[in-house]
Amino acid sequence: MDLIIPILLTTVSYFFLAYFIYIISRRKKGLTQGILYFLAIVSFYQTVIRQWDILSTPTLIYGAIASIIPPLLALLLLRYLMGDFHKGNIKFRRTKLKGIKEFKDTIYYQMKFVYLALSIPLILGVLAFFTLESFLFYSTLLLCFAVFFYGLISYVKLRNIKSEKLILLIGKDKENIYTQEVLPKTNHIDIKTYFQNDHYLIDHLGILDLVSDKQVTRHHLYWIGTSDKVVVDDNSWEKVNELPYQDDVSSFEKYHYIQATYHINKDEIKKIKFKRLK
Repeated sequence: MDLIIPILLTTVSYFFLAYFIYIISRRKKGLTQGILYFLAIVSFYQTVIRQWDILSTPTLIYGAIASIIPPLLALLLLRYLMGDFHKGNIKFRRTKLKGIKEFKDTIYYQMKFVYLALSIPLILGVLAFFTLESFLFYSTLLLCFAVFFYGLISYVKLRNIKSEKLILLIGKDKENIYTQEVLPKTNHIDIKTYFQNDHYLIDHLGILDLVSDKQVTRHHLYWIGTSDKVVVDDNSWEKVNELPYQDDVSSFEKYHYIQATYHINKDEIKKIKFKRLK
């Protein structure tokens, strides 16, 4: 019991640290997993390697278990929730977190984790000052500084995004365009919350940021690629004739996810970043 409780508490702490980094990094698995590997290596070095000559074998085993198990358990839990595990060709049933991944996090939701990224490293840094020593202390401070710095960068980026809009394209040639503001103070964007029609498949084409006068409007693009006449009778949707990036709309395809940034200057628009994910 003396070993289990500290392991469980440390595992929970590592998991939540990794999870909010996962959120503010726009769900970058490699970065999140790398931090947990880093924590495992540092903790093992401090607890076992540096004290190899002065501790007894049972104590070294205890230290190895207490240092390695928490970050690895946190990693396994996070990967399971991401839906990364397979059994043969059959994937385990998706969990709630995996379902959320299919949605898009709103700026409102991401900012919650940014505030955590700015506050938790300060708290951990103070605790490390009073409880840790030597290499583990400096490694923890370095990690706290990195998380705080990353949170600060994310804060600067997100605070410039003043609005989020849903863009619904309808038709084989995307000839009908509807827009709607994302509902305020919501955590995730699920297109079915805004447009429900079980007769058509709605493809998520990507996210585009429109930069104008240092302010950003984020567009979430969706497409109903059908030749049928689709009736949009919800007054929340506004029909528009064209989008600022209308010339590129025809190149957006299903099964490809677009991440792009456009800079708007008066009547001119320039593509400054474009990434197509398959």
